[in-house]
Amino acid sequence: MKRRPRVLLVDDDEGVRAALGSLLRASEFEIVGEAADGDTALAEAARLAPDVVLLDVTMPRLDGLKALAVLREGLPYAAIIVLTSHEGPAYRDEALRLGAYAFVLKRQAPFDLIPAIQNALTTRAHPPDLANS
Repeated sequence: MKRRPRVLLVDDDEGVRAALGSLLRASEFEIVGEAADGDTALAEAARLAPDVVLLDVTMPRLDGLKALAVLREGLPYAAIIVLTSHEGPAYRDEALRLGAYAFVLKRQAPFDLIPAIQNALTTRAHPPDLANS
């Protein structure tokens, strides 16, 4: 039986995490953890080794872009998707430069998030064999 991709949700807004969790659980994903700041995200990612990290940009203690740089080092095969309300190209360009697989605007999440995750899981350099896990 194929294992569902494991997702870590990282956003300082509990309501956003709940909405994202509902959206993803209704699809093919398993939510394995949540974090409300970058520091907790790093600890949870190291502990859980998720297949996907959904990462907000603006968070307390350690912002999403700084956390992204550390996550990319510690989880080289994770599909990291930056999810934000910041529409400027500077955030998008920096997130992609740091190794995000996609940059999704929160207002577009109901339409763009699941395809972005599916694409990231398909195209990442060395995906784990989920069929045999």
